Amino acid sequence: MPESSATNAVSYTIPWDTIVERINSNNVCYVTSGGLCRATMLRIMQRAAEFGNIGPEAQRGAERGIYRMIGEKTTEVREFWHKQRAALGIETKLYHASTFADIRFAPYHDELLELVSAGKKRATAHLQLDFERNHISRRNVGDYWIILDSASKPCFLIRITDVDVRPFNEVEQSFAEREGEGDSSVAYWAEVHKEYFEQQCAEWGIPWSEDRLIVCEGFEVLTSAPRDFLL
Repeated sequence: MPESSATNAVSYTIPWDTIVERINSNNVCYVTSGGLCRATMLRIMQRAAEFGNIGPEAQRGAERGIYRMIGEKTTEVREFWHKQRAALGIETKLYHASTFADIRFAPYHDELLELVSAGKKRATAHLQLDFERNHISRRNVGDYWIILDSASKPCFLIRITDVDVRPFNEVEQSFAEREGEGDSSVAYWAEVHKEYFEQQCAEWGIPWSEDRLIVCEGFEVLTSAPRDFLL
């Protein structure tokens, strides 16, 4: 986030048990310190990691009191979770909620949701650095994840079935087929993901390399929300 974007942020007094969020015109949420000390903001950042995803400026945000989050647990998302948790008899109260990707770099994001709906997409991939840089908790096998669309609306409740970490240039055809994008070839997978990962690396100011580690996640769809694109 450019320094100038800080003027678009909204200040809040933030209780410990919740992270108050607001989406701006670019569907990005900013939380500002409101005069809180750095130690307090770090604690809020840790709490935020439990409730949602902190975006690319989290580390520098710790210094200047601004945090960026991709996806948020709105009232609509929480209601969807509570309803599905009760219907499916899920015991845990913990879940993730976010888009599959940063929509700034993936304007085609909602097309991926159509692939999920059609039963073609049952896997997704992220740079390991994405979790580290943005202070996002890694998802584990068995974790629940509400997939949001580009307007932060809940679309699917999925459960992580498998996680594999390997270099980008060692991702196999079998995984590309599970991602289900394009012609489902590993060549197509590499092309579109390299373009996405290169943009992330550029924003972080680090070089892209094809041996960077990729977190490959498989999932099963438990339920879906009644969305227009699903009709």
